[in-house]
Amino acid sequence: MIPYWEPTLWDVGGFFVYPPVLLIGIAILLGHFLLMRRARGLGLEARLAGEFSAVSVVAGFFAAHIAKFLYVDAGLAALWRSPLLLLQVWRGLASLGGMVGGLAAGVLWLRLRGQDWRGVLGFLDALAFVFPFAWIWGRAHCAWVHDHRGIPTNCWLGVAYPGGTRFDLGLLEVLFLVAVIGAFLWLDRQPRVLGFYLGAFLLSYGLFRMLLDNLHVQVHRYAGLSSDQWGSAVLLSVGFLTIWSIRRG
Repeated sequence: MIPYWEPTLWDVGGFFVYPPVLLIGIAILLGHFLLMRRARGLGLEARLAGEFSAVSVVAGFFAAHIAKFLYVDAGLAALWRSPLLLLQVWRGLASLGGMVGGLAAGVLWLRLRGQDWRGVLGFLDALAFVFPFAWIWGRAHCAWVHDHRGIPTNCWLGVAYPGGTRFDLGLLEVLFLVAVIGAFLWLDRQPRVLGFYLGAFLLSYGLFRMLLDNLHVQVHRYAGLSSDQWGSAVLLSVGFLTIWSIRRG
């Protein structure tokens, strides 16, 4: 059983800092610089890689915020009544929505900047390789603040929440990402075909999130599938399409 902990404010010279927020900043900055480094190593245009990173992050935040309304009762109705809620990104984020939205915006930007589909695939593959190294910090934030409480459990991976042991879905994702990072570092010892890491990450992460959905406490369904299952289905579809394209040569 894993102990439960609550984050506390840090007093830094009279300024109070909420430490979990720092992890989000680390995730964004680390992801950007790792992408730039990876792009240079692959011979991709560094300036375009920076633009791609910025567009994907900004669009991803807004897409994640919009998607969050799919996870709450009458969320879409509230958004319809008050469209300005779209600007209040601090009210909650849904990671899968952010991934799908950020990915779509990044691809659109690359196309507008004159990249053919092979060029787009190069940037996406670079992003897919570095993404777990950055995303793990964002999920560590979720685990620290216990954003995603799962179902009760007696499993040794359960967290001793006040009121009973249950899964912490953010923590489970951190452990999953540790495994992905280890696998990617091992696989990167040899050259891989273009698109390999994009397909590998989307398939593995999409499947993981599809399975993780079974541990949610409250699920809102649309046409029989939860919001996470719809998002996972999109990631899996793109992943399968990527691998199929690679195999066709």
